Amino acid sequence: YAYAIAWLAAHDDTLDWKKLARGILNAGEQMQYPDGPLAGCLPDVFRLESQERAGPSINPCALVSLRLMLEGELDSLAVTRVNDHLLVAPFPIEVRGRQPVVHARRGLRYQVLLDGERILTVESQGDDVIPAK
Repeated sequence: YAYAIAWLAAHDDTLDWKKLARGILNAGEQMQYPDGPLAGCLPDVFRLESQERAGPSINPCALVSLRLMLEGELDSLAVTRVNDHLLVAPFPIEVRGRQPVVHARRGLRYQVLLDGERILTVESQGDDVIPAK
């Protein structure tokens, strides 16, 4: 839930959604199994009174991905279709006036895959317009 809540920040300012997501992340990290065969996993249920962890275990990658996203780091690939072209990038893609714009870290070099065939190397300016032709 926290991942989806954090995405609300770009679309709604009625609440500090990222702060709420960070609170959920912090709670999740505190509830992880500290040792044993499930060390690092997140329990589905955490009983506050007894401090017991129960239920199916959740992969700790969920917490890692959320932390990366909240810190503005890469946590997955973005895929979008624009002007009949398929674009894959390691950062979020926004379509502005039929132009794909990749939101990356200024000064970083990365690659974009266009239509599964063409690889474009980009030296990021922060918001990079990708020629989808």
